Amino acid sequence: TILHVVHNIIVKSCLFLVGGVGERITGSQKLKYMGGVLELSPGAAGLFLVAALSLAGMPPFSGFLSKFVLTIAALSGGNYVVVTAAILTGFLTLYSMTKIWLYTYWRARCREHALAGYRPLLAPVAVLVVLSVLMGVCAQPVLGLATRAADSLTNPAEYVRVVKEVILFLEGRQESVVRGLQARMNAASEAMDYEKAARLYLRLLRHNITD
Repeated sequence: TILHVVHNIIVKSCLFLVGGVGERITGSQKLKYMGGVLELSPGAAGLFLVAALSLAGMPPFSGFLSKFVLTIAALSGGNYVVVTAAILTGFLTLYSMTKIWLYTYWRARCREHALAGYRPLLAPVAVLVVLSVLMGVCAQPVLGLATRAADSLTNPAEYVRVVKEVILFLEGRQESVVRGLQARMNAASEAMDYEKAARLYLRLLRHNITD
């Protein structure tokens, strides 16, 4: 769910921004008065296409990853309503994005030249598009980060522990923090949870007390 929320924040922000670019080019926000943006600005058209495909859940973009993980989780929990809604939403989104593409980008151009300057606005859109692509291509680290964030929300014990460590550190009781980190690192190593042990070791490094 966290991964899906992050994906939606990135992609929908991108679509809002590229919609603003389209308005600068055509001078209108209404689809029937827009057209030919593909010819007037191929860059804006390409950025919209990637964001639209990602929102619809097409691979290899972030939308596919987030919907795939959400669908697998729903299937494993027997929640077929969520699975049906996810698939149906994907098709409806693809239909909606196709309609926008045909009206705004694929039709004959509505004017000979862009109405106003727009090129500086493409930079933030491009950054968001790159983030969406990276989330889809570099799936493993993104999934790991989202899983750890979800674990922190469902099990607040780790959050409470970190807050207590911060309080101890601010009180000047750094030795207590260090002993706790070392004990948890050793326990994680014994349990062969080496990823967790490595994270704890890095935290110990920041305290400059590695053995």
